[in-house]
Amino acid sequence: MKKFGEKQHYFPYFFYSKELESALKKLGNYKIEIQLSSKTQIAETLLIKQRNENVSINIWERFFISKNGKLIKWKSDEHEKLFFTITDLKNLHKLLEFTLDIGLLNYGENKYQFPDEFKNITEFVIFCRRNDLQYDLEYYEKYVIVTINPEEDKITIQKFDAFNIKGGDYGYVWPAVAQRELLTGDLYCKGMRMSDFIIKSNGEVISKIS
Repeated sequence: MKKFGEKQHYFPYFFYSKELESALKKLGNYKIEIQLSSKTQIAETLLIKQRNENVSINIWERFFISKNGKLIKWKSDEHEKLFFTITDLKNLHKLLEFTLDIGLLNYGENKYQFPDEFKNITEFVIFCRRNDLQYDLEYYEKYVIVTINPEEDKITIQKFDAFNIKGGDYGYVWPAVAQRELLTGDLYCKGMRMSDFIIKSNGEVISKIS
């Protein structure tokens, strides 16, 4: 039986309410509430509520709950920056807001000293753009696979060539979330307007097989 790292959510498109409720139940008595946009009626904000306190997750934000009860959420911009917020769900207290500039790191493995609030958070993977990527093509995308490993104080950056050289469709198609299969190291991934896919530990990309 396959074993995976923490499940990532990408609100509201890859959002698994039952799995979120199950993870929260292990920590205490919480409720989740989804607020809709008054104009589009599309889910706009997710609230995790406990008594009179709450923490919000906005549209386009990715997040997961760590084994030690922290909510890790992030979003990215077009300038290689990742914006993290870490919240202790035991009291809904915000522990840290933190910006990571991917453009300042090397391709391959980087040693990195994380803030203390990142400690004891299991390795996770993020897709984001990197502006210095160049291919000998008329049009291409610029995505990288960023592996965040606070336990070993390192960040690994890989070019996502298999997606980039196909050109994608800027602003319409993009990789969204990844979940590590712990035994093989394979990444099980989902993307916007993309079929599910697997990135093998050797870099090969295949369509997801159920």
